[in-house]
Amino acid sequence: MMKVFIHFFKSIDNFLTSCIEYIEYRVRTGKFVADIQLLLKRSTYTFFKSIKKTYFFLFQSTFSLRFVKLTRKLGKPLMKIPLFATVILLLGDMIKILITCYSEIFIVFALTFPTSILLLNWFQTSIITFLIALIPILLLNIFCISSLYYCIDRRETGDPVSIWKSFLVILRHFNSISFPLLTEAAIILETFVVFFIAALVVRYFFDFLHIFWSGSIIYWFIIIFLGASLFLSLFILSIIMCQAYFAVLLDHIPFQQALRHGRMRLQASLPYYLFYYILLALFSILFIWKAIIAYLYLGLTVGLFYAIALGVFLGFLLRRKFTLKFRTQEENLSSNQKTHYLFLIIILFGFINYLLIAFLLIKDYQQLLAFIQRQQNNFLASQSVKIYVDSFNGYSLSYPQGWNLYHWNTKSVTFYNNYTGTITGGTWMTINISAYTGNAFDQLIGASPGIIVYDPQSKNITTKISNTTVQGYEAVNYTLIKPGEPYTQYETHYLIHKNKTIYDIAFISLTNDVSEYNSTLFQNIINSVTFLK
Repeated sequence: MMKVFIHFFKSIDNFLTSCIEYIEYRVRTGKFVADIQLLLKRSTYTFFKSIKKTYFFLFQSTFSLRFVKLTRKLGKPLMKIPLFATVILLLGDMIKILITCYSEIFIVFALTFPTSILLLNWFQTSIITFLIALIPILLLNIFCISSLYYCIDRRETGDPVSIWKSFLVILRHFNSISFPLLTEAAIILETFVVFFIAALVVRYFFDFLHIFWSGSIIYWFIIIFLGASLFLSLFILSIIMCQAYFAVLLDHIPFQQALRHGRMRLQASLPYYLFYYILLALFSILFIWKAIIAYLYLGLTVGLFYAIALGVFLGFLLRRKFTLKFRTQEENLSSNQKTHYLFLIIILFGFINYLLIAFLLIKDYQQLLAFIQRQQNNFLASQSVKIYVDSFNGYSLSYPQGWNLYHWNTKSVTFYNNYTGTITGGTWMTINISAYTGNAFDQLIGASPGIIVYDPQSKNITTKISNTTVQGYEAVNYTLIKPGEPYTQYETHYLIHKNKTIYDIAFISLTNDVSEYNSTLFQNIINSVTFLK
């Protein structure tokens, strides 16, 4: 060991000596400039040599030539299929846009994505702030996205407009540009309200006829048929509205005329539009579902953000691919004025519905969060589990598949997961093994349910829940609250006495929903405990 330390310090001494000599003989004399030039020369030579080798491998090697030949041989028949050829062209156009406008896309992403995370934080902490900020943030995102697509379109026409100039242009015409998207949002909101009202009316009708509606096939057929019809209508409407939005933004035409153009574009290339949007919808549903399972609120927010962004981007690509010439028609000003007022009324009713929904959310906010949490826990309790086996301490248990595992030593292990993606959203399950001494365990077993220990100095509160058994062995369930800054720690403990060993299984969180919201999940884990013989 001594030789290792001597060698280590000798290496440091040699390094420092070399540095001093270099400063003395190269830096002070100015010879370090030649060293830098030589280094740059060698680096340049190595760089271009690597580029040359890469170029030769990609374009001149036998493997690359065979690959290109095979691709051309297979690609020619495939390109004769219109659907496949369209996919290739859309992918090429997408890559071109991403490469040429990556800086503008990054700027808009940096302005829009953080606002979604900010809304998520407000939804979890202050529902009133969330509801107040939702509409302004929606308008901000519409403004930024419109500026991005205006910038991309102008560059394609040979006018290199910067993203900052696009912001100024969009600001002048923001009322007309935001009108299609606000109308679509209002229609979606009103459709959901109509669906729930219709479901309640059908339910009351079944109650009036004294028919058990929850077990009626007819009731669920009506509800599913109505929901599917409304969903399909909204799906088609969103495609038309997306094209109408781009017509207003890029063609500078009134919304009523843009709406007709959007409908005509969809009719002219209906199979392509439906195929790509259905494909995107399936991908988005799968992505959002996986994200919700992994991160709950954060997953839902990120999934919706990317689904909406990809849907708008797909509409832009399809607009560029399937161009359509429109005849110039004389517009009926009175008819357009009436249609404009109609859409204004739709937006007004959408805003009123938003206020009503906001009032209900504020009123039942805590119950809503509790319901969401219970549904999450019920799902997690029923999802695929892993089996953890500790042969050294002689026990095994099941835990949710997405939890991470940390071994501290042979007597302690921790399982962790964070479903919400927030600071206080984490849940720990720690298992500590200790020898049975009798005093603490017997005191808990003999105590009555309720507060049994209160420490005036630390403010810790220990509350006994009940005596129980786990796999036939004596156990006790209690909670421990540890006040602290910035967060209070809440613990639910299960102490299990087996022979001369105490198994302490603790569920820990920084929020007070451990015993109430997670009880089903925790109880399932405790029920899965098995002691090895």
